[in-house]
Amino acid sequence: MRGLICDDHPLMREALAASMQDRWPDVTLVECGDFPTAWAAAEAGPDFCLVDLSMPGADPLTGLGGLRSRAPAAVIVVVTGLEDEALLAQVRACGVADILSKNAEPRLILDAIRDSVPDLRDLEVKALPRRQGEVLARAMESVEDIPA
Repeated sequence: MRGLICDDHPLMREALAASMQDRWPDVTLVECGDFPTAWAAAEAGPDFCLVDLSMPGADPLTGLGGLRSRAPAAVIVVVTGLEDEALLAQVRACGVADILSKNAEPRLILDAIRDSVPDLRDLEVKALPRRQGEVLARAMESVEDIPA
């Protein structure tokens, strides 16, 4: 499984990458600090993209559109400090899986990423001892069957 972490702040990028590698060591991550670099990396077809909206190289909507056009099957999760509700509504309309606040607790951000990227959830189940994995998989199926 491959993912992109796109953020212009090296500390945020590296912290998110380290946290993800701790939780999902089998995931290969590529880090990008601007939209043009992210677009080039997206050509490789990542499974998911974690994207800050405020990065050099493009405005947020153009940046997301460039990622979506280059990696149409990727799950896109926005991790941002921006709070402009009008912009966030436009971002939601771009088909992102979730919009997460950088101000949230790290554990909650990782849990939300896992919930947005089904293959990450599957990796967690596979890493558990067999019986725990079976129980967790059944519990997840039950939750998915509950109408929204």
